[in-house]
Amino acid sequence: MTCSLGDHRKQAFEKAEQTHPMMLNICEPLFRYAPICGAAFMRFFLDEQRQCSNAVILTTSLPVFRWHLLEVTDNGTEFLNASKNSINDEYNYFLWPEKTGDHILQIVKQKFRHFNGISVYKRHDTYIDCWNFSSGENAFLSILNHTNMEILRKWISHFKREASFLINTAPLKYYADKLDMSPTGNGSPSFDFNTLNMSFEMNNCLIKFTKRETECWSFFAQGFRVKEIAKKLNLSPRTVEGYINNIKFKTGYNLRSDLTKMYLDLM
Repeated sequence: MTCSLGDHRKQAFEKAEQTHPMMLNICEPLFRYAPICGAAFMRFFLDEQRQCSNAVILTTSLPVFRWHLLEVTDNGTEFLNASKNSINDEYNYFLWPEKTGDHILQIVKQKFRHFNGISVYKRHDTYIDCWNFSSGENAFLSILNHTNMEILRKWISHFKREASFLINTAPLKYYADKLDMSPTGNGSPSFDFNTLNMSFEMNNCLIKFTKRETECWSFFAQGFRVKEIAKKLNLSPRTVEGYINNIKFKTGYNLRSDLTKMYLDLM
């Protein structure tokens, strides 16, 4: 421990070291089943003006925490806008852009090699919860597929059950200048925590896809062949072909490239 840290920063880093093993334990199923290389949780506490001066931080990476504690003075434009666009009692998500002028995202990618990621926000009256998930350079497609989004959904529920004590004992980050997190009312993309069935509007009609169709579509969009998809989902190839044909019929597209683009647009 270096003596350059202020008292509250020193205490925060000591708490981070104490909570780090528990955070790793909670994240173990996430790392096992999804292409995730880093995870973090932040709770931004809001005053009556919806401004934040401190936040709880839990992360699987102590170097990232130390950097955030010592050098980060704001929340970056991309993350701040995502938090402002969150809506009460919805799970809104923000996909990290591939190219960005945001200084925090640039450092996360260049220094810590967390190239792609997704952040999930849930706004409450007095605080905003945020879960950040990052993946390696070549895992962009896979972090977006239906199966991995389902894993993130289940893991957040798992985290909320298991981490209440951890959140109460976690280190606090203090911001010298308050962060304005007042809601914009614009809304960010969101997902229903009870189901991840997909839907979209076409010619004023709502087109819906079943869970199995969405699962097949996610693997199909990643380039897997029918037999490979069948093996992953424990289905017969004929059944998988039927689901993919349903998707083609509902979307009006037949080419894999068109279906892949549409899937990513919907996600």
